[in-house]
Amino acid sequence: MKQLTGPEVPTTESFRAWVLAACQATNTKPATLSRSIDAGVNLVSMFLRNPERDITLSRAAALERCLREIAKKQGVVLPPIRRTLEGGK
Repeated sequence: MKQLTGPEVPTTESFRAWVLAACQATNTKPATLSRSIDAGVNLVSMFLRNPERDITLSRAAALERCLREIAKKQGVVLPPIRRTLEGGK
């Protein structure tokens, strides 16, 4: 029987770096992205600027979907999200 493994969830730092890169690649402002996912206007900006700031899984998923949709419309290829575990394990 095949052994199942858990999902590979990116670290907060990895996801933050990806969101920043995706915003730059698509020329999308954090406030615009926040509004696109029906969040407070400062949510993405605060997440990107403050290393102590976390984000919920549902918000992270919404950000990823939104950024991928924007990139697809623009014909932009986004970098992959590094999915490393905390501590690099």
